[in-house]
Amino acid sequence: MKNYTNSINMMDLLARIAPLARTLACEATDKAFNIMKEYIPTAKIEGYSTGSKVWTWTIPPRWEVNKAQISMNGQVLIDYSDHPLTLVNYSRPFKGRVSNAELKKHLWSDPSQPNAIPYVFKYYQDNWGFCVPHTKLDEFNSDFYDVEVDVSLDAGKLNVFYDFLSGTSKKTFIICSNICHPAQVNDSLTGVAVGIDIMNRLRARKERKYSYLFLAVPEQIGSIAYFANNPIVIENSIGGFFSEMLGTSGPMVGQKTRDGDTYFDFLMEQSLKSRVKDYRIVPFLKSAANDEKVMDSPGVDIPSFAITRAPYREYHTSDDNMSIIKDYNLEEARDVLQNVIDFMEADYVPRLRNPGPVFLSGYDLYPNWYDDPTLLPLWSSFIDVMPKIEGRLSVIEIAKKINCDPEHVFYWCDRFHERGLLDKYEHLVDRRQRSLIGEEN
Repeated sequence: MKNYTNSINMMDLLARIAPLARTLACEATDKAFNIMKEYIPTAKIEGYSTGSKVWTWTIPPRWEVNKAQISMNGQVLIDYSDHPLTLVNYSRPFKGRVSNAELKKHLWSDPSQPNAIPYVFKYYQDNWGFCVPHTKLDEFNSDFYDVEVDVSLDAGKLNVFYDFLSGTSKKTFIICSNICHPAQVNDSLTGVAVGIDIMNRLRARKERKYSYLFLAVPEQIGSIAYFANNPIVIENSIGGFFSEMLGTSGPMVGQKTRDGDTYFDFLMEQSLKSRVKDYRIVPFLKSAANDEKVMDSPGVDIPSFAITRAPYREYHTSDDNMSIIKDYNLEEARDVLQNVIDFMEADYVPRLRNPGPVFLSGYDLYPNWYDDPTLLPLWSSFIDVMPKIEGRLSVIEIAKKINCDPEHVFYWCDRFHERGLLDKYEHLVDRRQRSLIGEEN
């Protein structure tokens, strides 16, 4: 609906953060946040003490890797310094000689991706392990191995990254993505890049009806910690989305909110329909579920949809790198999400000034579909739109009610307003997607 220019170089941002061994809480994640601040300088970093209770969860310690190796007869077979995915994320310290049978209890590989290193994490388990390409398993042919996992698990802060843009209303829409997943890009750094780009576009607007919160968090525990420590955000938030896995080819997947039939579900589906050729819609948590299950959980109740391109072949492996990311895929996903926000910002409650149906020909508004058949959809939409312009539903709510393209409803209501036939009243969404009619625009 609105024209924008790209605000950041998303591919540049991804390339700088991608190599970092990011996880829930560590120096690499903090470094990623500092890089992100170069692209969105108003953002802030907020930390929560490890070991502290947040709802039913406990924030895990900070995890740093000093050294991790498997040696056989003095020869190093696996070395963490070669790739951060070689060590199971959040492995506990270990040093000693183990048998072949015992080592295999601590080795992970993926036969479906035989040349890639899989991503395995054990955040909340007292264990250790290594990940190897499946083709490398044949090299483990000795009776005994020397293993060293030199890691520290220390008290400190689990940090999250956020940026807040105020609007004329304190009602807040949340844009969320993850920052963890060491040395991987599509999952889930692409959501971070798209989110920052959208926030900078929103900042450039002369005015905003809603307030906006961008969150980049360590998966699940980060959003839990943030909301547990910021209950006012929950109180003010009307909806949001989670996005990741946006840079590869393949169908775009729109995952519905927990309710499944909200204002935001309709906008998400309409935006996909109007901007993407290949897409599908799935129920809540039936795609690559992530922090939307925190935002849209019982007791939090922020209606949250998600946009991804899941599944993709390189998921949770070392093959998830910059080589599989295409800028045009990022831009397409960004524009779908931006379109949802633009519809929200543009929405209003229309109220006709005069009774009865509008005399279209008398106001030079009749779409002459007899002479121009391409105008037939516009004429057909008028037949459905006209009876609903009663000052009770917003433009988007009318479109949802009659299952119509919102652009058509905007067309008729805007044309009537231009001719002095209709008044516009402010529309704000609340948790139940009710209209709040305020002062006339």
